[in-house]
Amino acid sequence: MTAMLPTAPAVQYETMIHALRTHSERRPDAIAYSFVSYPDPQDPHGETTSLTFHEMDRAARAFAATLQPIAEPGERAVLLLPPGLDYVKAFFGCLYAGIIAVPLFPPSTHNANGRLDAVCTDADPACLITTDDDMARVTSWLDASPTESTRLIVSTGEVDDAFAATWDWPDVDPEQSALLQYTSGSTRTPAGVMVPHRGLLANGRQVYDTLGRVGLGKDDDLAFVSWLPLFHDMGLMVGVVLPIIAGHQVVQLSASSFLRRPERWLQAISDAPQQTFAAAPNLGYELCAERITAEQRARLDLSRWRYGLAGAEPVRVSTVHKFREAFASCGLSESTLCAGYGLAESTLIVSVNWETRGGIRILTVDREELAKGVVAVTDSDGAEVVGAGSAVPGTTIAIVDPETRELLPEGRLGEVWVTGPAIANGYYNRPEETEAAFRARLSPPDGTHYLRTGDIGFLHDGELYLTTRLKDLIIVDGRNFYPPDLEATAEQAHALVLPGRCSAFAVTEGDREKIVVLVEARLQVGTEEGAAAAAELRKAVRQAIFDVHEVGVHEVVLVAPGAIPRTSSGKIQRSASRQAYLDQSLRVLRAK
Repeated sequence: MTAMLPTAPAVQYETMIHALRTHSERRPDAIAYSFVSYPDPQDPHGETTSLTFHEMDRAARAFAATLQPIAEPGERAVLLLPPGLDYVKAFFGCLYAGIIAVPLFPPSTHNANGRLDAVCTDADPACLITTDDDMARVTSWLDASPTESTRLIVSTGEVDDAFAATWDWPDVDPEQSALLQYTSGSTRTPAGVMVPHRGLLANGRQVYDTLGRVGLGKDDDLAFVSWLPLFHDMGLMVGVVLPIIAGHQVVQLSASSFLRRPERWLQAISDAPQQTFAAAPNLGYELCAERITAEQRARLDLSRWRYGLAGAEPVRVSTVHKFREAFASCGLSESTLCAGYGLAESTLIVSVNWETRGGIRILTVDREELAKGVVAVTDSDGAEVVGAGSAVPGTTIAIVDPETRELLPEGRLGEVWVTGPAIANGYYNRPEETEAAFRARLSPPDGTHYLRTGDIGFLHDGELYLTTRLKDLIIVDGRNFYPPDLEATAEQAHALVLPGRCSAFAVTEGDREKIVVLVEARLQVGTEEGAAAAAELRKAVRQAIFDVHEVGVHEVVLVAPGAIPRTSSGKIQRSASRQAYLDQSLRVLRAK
């Protein structure tokens, strides 16, 4: 079964360079980017610095003029920068030079730089870009790193706006890669997705066209507000790319500012005079619902918040209910929160449910039938699945049997395959993986190449619903079990379980698959009371999963808060969880 909306209007810019230059010429004094910092930790409004479209264009030309003598078009530059306006300048500076940007982050001072080592080795950059403040840290990391990456470092302090006059427009076409977006690595080693200018512009236009259908995004009555890291695909699209394509302002704050005080994100939304668009993974909405106090909520006006996109990880039904209930008194509309689905391989967004203005849709399906791959909607107790919306204009979603490659009808569970104008060009230096993932064909073939997402889901009334990753699927005695479903049950089993902090996976014992559940819990270890509470918690999780899913759990492992591996966007890394369990490297809570 496939789902598709009409094709979006033709992309009006040839490259991202054309997009920013056009806005600089037509609206030079309009604010493009703002960044909020918090020198006074108690001030939820913070201090804002901004750049107009003209200032952004000039800064990009100056940065490009600095890079052009040291790197050829098509070479890579790694961004080792903290959040802020310098990050945006450097990103566009790369594009203006015809250089492929590799969005990353400064090295850690705790020597946990395995991801940087791997990415820099794979990307083979011509230069690294950082700030004066982080120069010593980058140099120290390079000295200790096994990577053979270049030692040529460009500091933002070297760039002078006067250099803009010496910039040469590069020879760049829409199919050239604008960036390498390294995957989050929730199930494997990160790979560099080659995202072309065409993909950024097409996906941006798809989103903007969808917003326009409901009257949002016209004139200047729209602002984007984001705390998402710019090295993450959703953070880069929402915090950098979409605003330029749409010609609207974006207000950024750092992820650390949000994590320290979640109210800051919602305060920035409240402070914006325009209607607002914001996005976050499920974890972001969960933290807001849990940690923003009644006193803080009283300061918020969320009546102009039109769309809160929940994506990057499965959306939990419990989070939707908690968030809506927590902020209804702040003017939050029932339909503000919307779910979407996307991945770096499709630039970002594949589907979203904001067009209907009906808010998030929750479907209850029979668990036994779902375990057989059949979707049976029920009014009785069953598995609740959150809808990820319909395909954005011009994109086709197909549900396919991953073994036979046959197209499946609506109401059948299968692998999600995607085709459309925003699909990336493949994985950098990985031709075999590119062929397997980006050139998939149905059987019998329909003349189209599809992107195999590796996600399992189904279509219902034209809307996509997701259950798990193909690699995470648990099969016990011929029945399929979906880790997010098991994890949601474990989370509700006992008050000591931390929300969103469970990881379910299978281990092989003999010739059988057995289920293991890791649980981050609030426990006082080393006491008799703690030992009793731990035993009670383990028993509650086992019993809840058996009662709901009719399957036994081999082991419930209680671990310390933060022990379960996650990606940079907050997604549970189940493969890494399984490996840590097998290696016995988990920080297990031993309440004895």
